[in-house]
Amino acid sequence: MEGPQFAAFETEYLRPKYEEMEASRRRLRSSAFMVALVSVLAMAAFMFVGRESAPSEDWYATVLKQVQGMRNPRYKCHTTEGDFVIELFLDTMPLTASNFMDLAETGFYNGIHFHRIIDNFMIQFGCPYARHHRHPWAGTGGPPASTTFKVANSYSVTRDEQGCIPDEFQSYISNVAGTLAMANKGDPNSGGSQFFINTVNNHHLDWWRHDLSASQHPVFGRIVEGWNTIRKISKMLTDNKHSPIKPIRMISVTRVA
Repeated sequence: MEGPQFAAFETEYLRPKYEEMEASRRRLRSSAFMVALVSVLAMAAFMFVGRESAPSEDWYATVLKQVQGMRNPRYKCHTTEGDFVIELFLDTMPLTASNFMDLAETGFYNGIHFHRIIDNFMIQFGCPYARHHRHPWAGTGGPPASTTFKVANSYSVTRDEQGCIPDEFQSYISNVAGTLAMANKGDPNSGGSQFFINTVNNHHLDWWRHDLSASQHPVFGRIVEGWNTIRKISKMLTDNKHSPIKPIRMISVTRVA
């Protein structure tokens, strides 16, 4: 799906959901509820955050102000099955987007295989064990432990001893087709390098929909080019554990905007 087809897909499915969720976020952000939410997130992440000077508890609120008006970065993902381009929501999900940016720009994602594909659901990527096609531990790995990256070119965040970052439950963007969301281990603050691309609408995975699922997967980006590549990968033959039979390798992830 390219050109006019992708534009129609974006207009019909992605943009309305994006605008709807962002409008909700802006309304809630002005309320006492959002103030409390930001404070809780800041406290939960406090142990992860450092700076050349001592960080304050409201560091996350400061970051949110800093990223307002910033241009969201875009990255081209070059795979053995074709290319696609993603936009990261740095302006609303600065912590998670910056985590991805650091991993991409240090070459972490280069050479990793897509390790999980479920047709009419999603495709998953980002486990370092998946550098080897169909590795038995694929899906269990993450970034190097205790590594540090910058958020908004200001605050330093250190991943924990398992390479995980704090959950960023901040932006009300739904898991609609074409969006990127954080994968996790089923526990709080257990996301690292793995993410999935929704190939259909998966609203039950939204972090605020506790009545639909215990899973909580915040969205931090979307596909803006190359939907045909995503659809092609999503239809690849898999085994009974949803591992693709044919190797699908990420050759490079490069910033293009």
